[in-house]
Amino acid sequence: MVQADTIHLEWQDLTTIDNLELFSSIRSLYLQYNLISKIENLEFLTSLEFLSLEGNNIASISGILTLQNLLYLNLANNKIIVFDATQVPKSISILKVGGNPFSEDISYRIDLINFFPELEELDNIPVLNEKLQILGIEYFLIRPPQSREEIKDNLSEITEETRPESAMETRIENHRFMTEDEEVQFCKITEKTWELVMNSKKRMEDLQKLREGFRVNK
Repeated sequence: MVQADTIHLEWQDLTTIDNLELFSSIRSLYLQYNLISKIENLEFLTSLEFLSLEGNNIASISGILTLQNLLYLNLANNKIIVFDATQVPKSISILKVGGNPFSEDISYRIDLINFFPELEELDNIPVLNEKLQILGIEYFLIRPPQSREEIKDNLSEITEETRPESAMETRIENHRFMTEDEEVQFCKITEKTWELVMNSKKRMEDLQKLREGFRVNK
């Protein structure tokens, strides 16, 4: 077995994925912008956390369900008409699928957010707002979708010490004050939604460290 952490095979005009058996310990695999039409021969990469297949000719998803440590998956700009989420590990935290035919229907975001419990970012947009909306509760992140930087700034204001007892006690720097209707919605926050917010904050911090480790840009 060859000891390596990352393999770069992007822009190589590859048509198949093979000959990686000796690299079973890698954590990052870059295969973007090739001519690959099928995801295969990855089942032995059990330590893989990062997989980029952007810009290939992939029409369906297969061959990655066994990658139970996978956190980052980029399938953007392929030819996927139907996204079969059951073929993707539920460990996924960052997912990129824009530029595929199925993503033209904007409802794909809610479908994928519902399916992947660990998902924190979808196509470069944090999903916290949408998770709260799915629960039927509007929080202080009023304007979906927001950029990664905006949500990061907002979450940085929240700690267990600043947990609001009421809407009136919450004022976020550089954020507009809530209207009466928004305060009513805010007051509906339950223990479950607060836990979701705090978990998202922690996971976004962890994902930022992960992103830095992978040197992944927006």
